[in-house]
Order: sequence, then structure tokens, then C-alpha cells
Amino acid sequence: MKRKILVVKEGGGGFSFETKCLLEKIEDDYDLYFLVPQDREKNETISSIKEFEIPKITSIYDKSYIHTILAFLKCILATINILRKSDYHAVICIGSSVAVPVFIASRFCGLKTVFIESITRINNISKTTSLLLKLRVCDRVYVQWKPLACAHSKLIYKGSVL
Repeated sequence: MKRKILVVKEGGGGFSFETKCLLEKIEDDYDLYFLVPQDREKNETISSIKEFEIPKITSIYDKSYIHTILAFLKCILATINILRKSDYHAVICIGSSVAVPVFIASRFCGLKTVFIESITRINNISKTTSLLLKLRVCDRVYVQWKPLACAHSKLIYKGSVL
């Protein structure tokens, strides 16, 4: 029986492309499920029984700190609710800031977490990576450029996802 892995699946852009590249490499070894951050302004639909909706924590439409904090808390609670319904082995996220509340929820549920820094991060790590390291909510943090692995003792370089 394959282990269940929960992957944060962004709707578009570079993170989506990088996630697709990663999934092509691991899909035969794991039973993949997806957390799909939903922007309430776009109102996208979930296309599979293996996809679960969570609130998106940032939006180009909403700059309110109160709404962002509420969305952050809702994201944690929604993720905990999803995680409690099945026996996932780990949660993986590439580049997205939604990793912070998702990984906090994953810690509450005792799951392993893996964050992969975006390939576009060449000279320095993202604020998301810095925050994940400070909060200690990530078991593994992979960077895709060898020089970045020197930025922190917890950063791992194993090559590119692409």
C-alpha cells in the first residue's frame, strides 16, 4: 500500500509548474492528495475527490490585515480538519506562503513536512522559508541552487525539482 502524501497545489504560475514537475517524479511511489488554496474572489472548483479546499491567506484583492489574520487562522483549522480525516504520511509544498499555516496545522497533527524553495530563489531564501525555519514547523527544506544551502544549516540541496 502506497503512503498518502498531501501536496499543496497552487492554481497557476511558477509554483504550479514546479509542483507539476515534482509530481511527475513521485506519483508512482505515493498516493497523492491535494490541498487547494481557494481565492474567494475567483471561486474556482475542486475537480477531484483527492482535492481539498483551504482558504488562501493572501490575495491581490484584499489588503486588510484583519482579513489576512482571519484567513490564516481559518487555513490552520481547515487543514487540521482535513488531516484528521485520513492517515497522511507527509505534507509537501513548493514555494507558496500558504505553507506556513498548513505546516503549523501539520505539526499539531504530528505529520512530517517538506518545503521546497522555488527555483526562482537564486540569491537568497524567501520570507516563507525564513519563517518556516524560525517557527521550526518544517522537517525538510530543500533549495534548488547549491549556494543557497549555505544560508542556513537546515537547508538541503539535492538538485532541481525541474
